[in-house]
Amino acid sequence: MKKIFKTFSILIFSLSLLLNPYIFNQNNIYAEIDSTNFIEKAYLFGDYPLGSNSYYGTLLRKGDMNDDGYEDLITSNQNDATLGNRTGKIYIYFGGPDADYTADITITGEAAANAVGSYYGVSVGDLNNDNINDLIFNAWGNSEGGASAGKLYIFWGPLEVGNYSASSANVTHIGNTTTEKMYGYINKTNDLNNDGIDDLVLWIPTSVFTSTKIYIYYGKNDFNLDNPDIIINAPDATNLFGYAIYSEGDFDGDNYNDFIIYDNNSKKMFLYWGGDPLDITYDATFSPEDLNGSFGGVQSNQSAIFDLNQDGRDDFCTSAYTSDIPVTNAGTVYCWYGPENRSSWSGDLPAGDADIIVRSDEVNNSFGRYISFNDLNNDGNSEMLVGAYQSGKAAGQGHGKIYVYNNNAGILEIATPAFTLGYNSYDKEFGNIFIVFDFNYNGYLDLFVLEGPNRRESSLRVYELASGNSTITPNTFTYTNDTTPTLTGTVTNTSKTVSYEKVETLLGTGTGSQWDTVHSGYSPSIIKDGETYKMWYASQADKYRIGYATSPDGITWTKYNGNNCSGTTGDGCIFDVGIANSFDDAHIYGVSVVKDPDAGIYKMWYTGHDGSYLRIGYATSPDGITWTKYDDPGVAACGFTEAYDNGCVFNRAAANTWDDYHVGYPQVIRESATSYKMYYTGHDQTNWRAGYATSTDGITWTRAVGINYCSGTTGDGCIINMGASGESDDNGILSGPIINDNGVYKMWYSGHDGDKWQTFYATSNNGISFTKYSQN
Repeated sequence: MKKIFKTFSILIFSLSLLLNPYIFNQNNIYAEIDSTNFIEKAYLFGDYPLGSNSYYGTLLRKGDMNDDGYEDLITSNQNDATLGNRTGKIYIYFGGPDADYTADITITGEAAANAVGSYYGVSVGDLNNDNINDLIFNAWGNSEGGASAGKLYIFWGPLEVGNYSASSANVTHIGNTTTEKMYGYINKTNDLNNDGIDDLVLWIPTSVFTSTKIYIYYGKNDFNLDNPDIIINAPDATNLFGYAIYSEGDFDGDNYNDFIIYDNNSKKMFLYWGGDPLDITYDATFSPEDLNGSFGGVQSNQSAIFDLNQDGRDDFCTSAYTSDIPVTNAGTVYCWYGPENRSSWSGDLPAGDADIIVRSDEVNNSFGRYISFNDLNNDGNSEMLVGAYQSGKAAGQGHGKIYVYNNNAGILEIATPAFTLGYNSYDKEFGNIFIVFDFNYNGYLDLFVLEGPNRRESSLRVYELASGNSTITPNTFTYTNDTTPTLTGTVTNTSKTVSYEKVETLLGTGTGSQWDTVHSGYSPSIIKDGETYKMWYASQADKYRIGYATSPDGITWTKYNGNNCSGTTGDGCIFDVGIANSFDDAHIYGVSVVKDPDAGIYKMWYTGHDGSYLRIGYATSPDGITWTKYDDPGVAACGFTEAYDNGCVFNRAAANTWDDYHVGYPQVIRESATSYKMYYTGHDQTNWRAGYATSTDGITWTRAVGINYCSGTTGDGCIINMGASGESDDNGILSGPIINDNGVYKMWYSGHDGDKWQTFYATSNNGISFTKYSQN
């Protein structure tokens, strides 16, 4: 393989990564870096720092802990003092569109000095084969088995919101002071035997650090910690063997993860080829250039595994972040490409012969303290992020910096960083620890970065990362009343072009001063008449009126080629508001249309608004286009004089009843020539609920006598109440489309939770007593 070797001078480059506003539940948690000076302007993530000697944020993990399909953020503070100094605490923040900066779950150590949540001691994986992530963590200071014997805890997923004690774990194991000291201090999860179930890897010190061990517990349905399935003993002449463990890489492409284990004495890293069964004799070593360079294993994310050259085999990158080559504590990153055959990785592999070598020449930069691979510019190739947490120390300022190297279709461009992220404030050690994922699932990656001197008095900052210098270039834009407004164009950045297909609506708004320029298609009523779908809908410019459209397939709609609404322009309008001072002179909407096969006419019930109240009107039509409002000559209806009641057939109820303020949004079922059922919405000046009335002719309606299923209200006809407090329809409901499906009445209604409307479902065997769907 061709070897890539580059020494670079650290320069200031223009920032091509955009950092967009980051909103957590409208609390305006955001970050931005000045494109010239890299000045940090981000708010802190959460109400931290936690005070002096805080290790908050020194552990960063991700995983879906509540089984909702979104990855969550896991962090900790091993110095939490809830039960005394260094009790330790784990914090879990649920990810997803509603993500915020308040911990949804906390888990606190059982006693002082337990140190729950240490940097190496938390992992996520499905150990019991239920396809749900479990949480594994250690309390290395727990002394139930003797001084610092340690204790391991496993919480089966999914985890629910709450504050827990570590004592409530589903599985625990206590170490001892001789053969299993600080039990589980380092733990990792990976599927090692390729059976589709995660396995657990533990570092097990003993009373003598020259004889440490690695325990492997294979995942299974009845997972337990009784006896390890595999034990790897420390090779001769080692000390703190296993202080860093990398078990997530398949370097030779045989579908088994391989092991790389760090030894603190020789400063070497030992390679074990994966398999089933696992060979517990090491196969090769990686050795440092500089014995004092902190090669390979001082902290677990000092190395990273990723298929850099896209050959189907994982590659291995590590660092010597205090290497003195070429200057004091400058730091170097080394990468080896996964071999085509195992023989290429055998014996000793000197770091100086690595396939990729990237060096810093800044004194005390500590380049390589943290390494990560993430696709920041959405081009399908993951960039290499390298933390240099002591950057600026030579000038007396431990600012810290993250260097980002572009991956060009499998070739890492190491001559110069594509950009750098920094923090110009004393002793922040930016880049010491970080993690990248889309926390709030809005399409942008989020970068969580620990800040704080020597990981103390620490806190997290979060950046939302956009994908390069993005631009939007429309090619064509068409917006007319032909029902197919379209937009085509491209979204570009420095690495990728994305094309979006044409966007269409089923029923577009009008243009200019037409009758439907503001809203179109509100609360439609649709029937299939022969082979044609017919839709009556509300639209608005100044007032809501009723329009009409037809379709051969329910998808492509054509507005009525005409306008029956005086004083308006534009196709489609067929039913106008009433004359001034009538019950429907302000708006008409919320319609329900049926075709009477006996009379051969269309019947429409609609919501009329006089500017103050809603009532229900009725009209008929021979063709669905030309409508005549119902009128009973000489009879005044709905509280109006005879001259202004034209159309009104259902009025508000008597004072102090559940529907004394508004009645509207009718949904009518014609059961027979002499049986009509109407489901409507009522309002009492406080809340919306659903009601029921019957009629023999569709004109004279009677509320269900003696029926009221809405607790806390009076008056006939209320059949569906708001949900109980905390439910998603606890603030009001609107009646919705309803059908009689072979004797089962099925309604899709709208519910409001005080913030938004959503669709719900209920059923009834008699059309009166409804049961809400249990999964609403």
